[in-house]
Amino acid sequence: MTKTWGVLDETLKDMLTTYNHDSFLKCMKMADLGCSSGPNTLLVISHIIENLSKLQEHAPREIQVFLNDLPDNDFNNLFKLMAMNTSTNTNTKTKSNIECYIYGAPGSFYGRLFSNNSLHFAYLTSSIHWLSQIPQGLGKSNKENIYLTTTSPPQVFEAYSKQFERDFTTFLKLRGDEIRGGGRMVLGLLGRSVADPTSKDEFKLRSSRKHLPIWLQRGL
Repeated sequence: MTKTWGVLDETLKDMLTTYNHDSFLKCMKMADLGCSSGPNTLLVISHIIENLSKLQEHAPREIQVFLNDLPDNDFNNLFKLMAMNTSTNTNTKTKSNIECYIYGAPGSFYGRLFSNNSLHFAYLTSSIHWLSQIPQGLGKSNKENIYLTTTSPPQVFEAYSKQFERDFTTFLKLRGDEIRGGGRMVLGLLGRSVADPTSKDEFKLRSSRKHLPIWLQRGL
């Protein structure tokens, strides 16, 4: 998660200094997608607020944070943690004098979550690899395994690949509707340094910047 912070800080600074008008400065609206329910969520929000305050005249006066995860996520625990943390209280003026308002937004990020052009910024890390459903046409060809194995036949690899492509395409199109012009999104993606998904290669955080032109060509 912290490996994305360099890109996160640069992206927020670029957004707020490039589009320095009232809709951004008055109240910046952002979403943490796949937020989970532990202390890491507070760490992300605190880091963002701290770095926004460094932008001085470019910093927003207020920030609304929408915490998104599936409905069975433990939002109660999340908000209890926030109540004990004054820098990320659900309604508080932080040390940087930025008013911070935090809300829960339960639902799958493979569906619509927000109205058109309502967000300035969206952040997601280490959750986009969760698929919306079991890959179509999988049947029993994977011998009841819940993941790819060395014994999985080629059609299983193809089924998982196609499902991810469908899900990721849907995700990008939905966020394209929800994020307003001039807004930004930072994604932290897990990947491997080798093509074989069954290898013991360690997960590495990949920057998606080099892939953006390809997504744009596809109209995403």
